[in-house]
Amino acid sequence: MLNRRTLLAGALGTAAGPRSSAPAASDQLIVGFIGTGGRANRHLIPSFKLYDNVRIAALCDVYRPNLKQAVAIAGGKVDTYGDYRRLLERKDIDVVVIATPDHGHVPMLIEACEAGKDVYLEKPVSNDIDMCVKAVAA
Repeated sequence: MLNRRTLLAGALGTAAGPRSSAPAASDQLIVGFIGTGGRANRHLIPSFKLYDNVRIAALCDVYRPNLKQAVAIAGGKVDTYGDYRRLLERKDIDVVVIATPDHGHVPMLIEACEAGKDVYLEKPVSNDIDMCVKAVAA
């Protein structure tokens, strides 16, 4: 069974194996995406969808065309948000993927950690060393 740590540590770079029976609801990882631009829509969302025990439950972006495309890629049965803080308020989300422009990474990372979420953060963490220190502290 794939757990959060394994998924976040490197599962995105591997190919999907054969699918078996559906996992129990308690074994599912519930994922929310903050940022649905090219990186998320072309790579991240399709990669997370490869796993039976991952459910993409929420998408957030301020740019509606990207958000609309992400809904279609994710399968259409997801909640959408224009404000990432509303996504972070959800108690059911286990993992947050942050794929926004670089300058927004650290503030969103800190808030996601404060909300008790595990985080997959796109590179770079930041272009500012002081912000990187804050990210590590989070």
